[in-house]
Amino acid sequence: MPEFRKSLKYYDKSLAINPNDITLLNNKGVELTSRRRHKKALECFDKVLELNPEYAAALHNKSFLENHRKTLNIAQLFDGYPKLKVTEKAGKLF
Repeated sequence: MPEFRKSLKYYDKSLAINPNDITLLNNKGVELTSRRRHKKALECFDKVLELNPEYAAALHNKSFLENHRKTLNIAQLFDGYPKLKVTEKAGKLF
């Protein structure tokens, strides 16, 4: 198994020793975000902000993730709409 796939195990082991380490929690949230596990990532950022409401990295990461999720939700609204067909004519798109 590649090392990057083991990272969540390492975060969990470290957090078992020190469950209130805001740096570990924030970094685990970032890793979960990169794996598209958004709900779990938000839980990490929320826990960080419970422990330290002014922790800038968690504030930024949570805001970024919430905005990203809103964008995804809006994009999903268009999934049911018919796709437009783009044609090329005389070297120009119409």
